[in-house]
Amino acid sequence: MSTLNPARRLAANLSASLTASRWLPYALFAGLVTMWAYNYVVMKVTLQAATPITHLIIRTAIGSVTLFGVLLARGHGIRPQRLRDACQVGLSSNFLYGLAVTLALVAGAAGRTSVLVFTMPFWVALLSRWLLAEPFSRNARRAMAAGFAGLMLIVAPWQLHGGVLPMLCAVLAGLFWALGSVLSKRATQRGQLDSLNFPAGRR
Repeated sequence: MSTLNPARRLAANLSASLTASRWLPYALFAGLVTMWAYNYVVMKVTLQAATPITHLIIRTAIGSVTLFGVLLARGHGIRPQRLRDACQVGLSSNFLYGLAVTLALVAGAAGRTSVLVFTMPFWVALLSRWLLAEPFSRNARRAMAAGFAGLMLIVAPWQLHGGVLPMLCAVLAGLFWALGSVLSKRATQRGQLDSLNFPAGRR
């Protein structure tokens, strides 16, 4: 009986590890969504202590210093890869997105802003068709229509509390975020990119 104990322990450990690995992606995804959502609340609060431009500069500077610090610590080159692509992605997904979402938070509520910014997947589907020539099937169109209808029910744009401008800025933020994502994918199709150098360079 005692000779079976190590085997049983090994089997139990293996089963526990497989169960953990199965649920780990879901747990990480839930954590990511939570951090994304709470990020808008934090930005709304911190905007009370800084102007929109100052807020944007500080956020971008912290991200840049962190990324370049990691590059140096790992011995990677800090010269940006494919500067033109990096500038295109950075202009869209960093500057224009950051400016639009900041203005939306200044004038509107954090909750509605976060929902409207996440129109991003709709824009990705449309921009991918245009910029990447990706197929746009009938099922994809149906899914988008259903998702858009659900989004409208959540946002209730016919109840314009706070005005049209913050809602427009939030939607534009989603558009710029999507454009940056599509441009990033197009850049990877032109050749391999360093996963740290390219994001640092686009800032």
